[in-house]
Amino acid sequence: MSLLRIPPTLHIHSALGRQVLFLIVGDGITFVALFITAIVLSRIISKEDIATYWQVLFIGPFVVSLADLGLSGAVYRFIPFYPKERQKIFLRNTFIATLALAALASLVLLGLATVVPHLFHNQALSRALLITSAYPFAVMPFS
Repeated sequence: MSLLRIPPTLHIHSALGRQVLFLIVGDGITFVALFITAIVLSRIISKEDIATYWQVLFIGPFVVSLADLGLSGAVYRFIPFYPKERQKIFLRNTFIATLALAALASLVLLGLATVVPHLFHNQALSRALLITSAYPFAVMPFS
C-alpha cells in the first residue's frame, strides 16, 4: 500500500478533482497576472502612481473582506443542509444580504477617500478611492 496514493474523491476525473484543479489554475492565473501587471506598470507609470495603485489594491479588498462577514464561504457550507426547495430561498436571501453589505462597503470606501489620503500622505489616493468605491458591487455578489 502506497502512502502517496491519491484518494478517489480527489482524482482528476471526479467532480471534486475538477473543482480543485480549476481553483489551482485560477490562483495560478491570478498570480501570473499580478506579476505581469507589476512588471508592466513599473515600466510605464511613475513611482507615485504605482504607490497609489498598490494602496488601492490593499484598501479595496481589505474593506470587502471585512464587509463580507464570511458569507461567501458560508454559502457553500450551508447549501447542502437545505432541501432543494429551500436552497433557492437561501441563495436569494444571501444575495440580497451581500448586496446590502456591498452598499455598506462602498460607503466605507467613500468615507475612507477623505481620511486615508492624509494618513498615507498621498492626495491622489482620494480620487482613486472614489473610483474604487464601486469595487464591492463588482466583487461581493459573485464571490
